[in-house]
Amino acid sequence: MPRSGPISLALPAFEGTTRKLILLNVGSFFGLLLLRWLAPQLQAVLLAHLILEPLAVLHGEIWQLLTYSFVEQGILGILFGMLTLWFTGSLLEPSFGGRWLAELYLTSVIGGAILASAISFTHVLGLRPDIVAAGAWSGIFGLMVAIAMIFGDQEFLLWFVLRIKAKYMVAIYILIAIAILLKQADSFNALIQLSGALCGALFVKFAPAAAWPSPPPSSTSASATATTDGSAVAPPASSRSTCASRTARSTSTRTAAT
Repeated sequence: MPRSGPISLALPAFEGTTRKLILLNVGSFFGLLLLRWLAPQLQAVLLAHLILEPLAVLHGEIWQLLTYSFVEQGILGILFGMLTLWFTGSLLEPSFGGRWLAELYLTSVIGGAILASAISFTHVLGLRPDIVAAGAWSGIFGLMVAIAMIFGDQEFLLWFVLRIKAKYMVAIYILIAIAILLKQADSFNALIQLSGALCGALFVKFAPAAAWPSPPPSSTSASATATTDGSAVAPPASSRSTCASRTARSTSTRTAAT
C-alpha cells in the first residue's frame, strides 16, 4: 500500500525483534568493555575467540561465524551501527514480522561470514585467512539491501536536504564498500559487508512466500533515519512503491476473508 504524509522527525518505535537485536549488541559491547576493565587478560582471550578469523573457523571455531557480529570495539561503530539497525529494522519488521527480520539478519551475518571467509583463502586483493573482522554491519547491509529491493522507489531525505530514492541511497553505500575493498584499506570488513548484502538479497528473492506475514496497514507517519556516518535520513516523504507482490496478495486475501 503506498505511503504518503508529512515528514516527521520522531523516532520509530523501539520494539520487537529490532529491539532484541539492538539490546543484544549493546549488551555485548558494554559487557566486553566492563570485562576489559575488571580482567583485561580474560577479555583479550575471550575476544580472540569471538571475532571472525577464517583460519580459526577452518580449525573448528565455527561459532565465530555468528559471534563476530556482536563484537564492536569502537564507540562510534556501535552508535551508528545500532542507529542504522534501529531505523532499517523498524521499517521492515511491521511489514514482514519479527521472525522474517531475524532470519534475514542472521542469513546476512552468517552467510556473509562464510562467503567472505571462503574468498579470503584465495588471497585476492591482498586478503588473507588470518585477518580478523568484527561488527554488525554484514547484517545491517542485508537489511539495507532488503529495503532497496522491497521499498526501492520510496523517497528519503538525506541529511534533511537531498531527496533520494532508497535504492540509490543503498547503492551509494555498496559503492563505498567496493571502493574500500579495492583500496585494500579495510578489505576484509568491506568484503563481509558486501557478502552480507548479497546474502540479504538472495534471502529476499528466494524466501518462501508462505513464510512472509501479511503487512499491517501502512502508517502515514515517518521517522528520522541515521546512516552509518551519523548523518540523518528522514523516511518516505512520498512513496511510489508498493510491497512485494506476494505481500500484497496476502493482504488482499485477508481483507476478502474479513
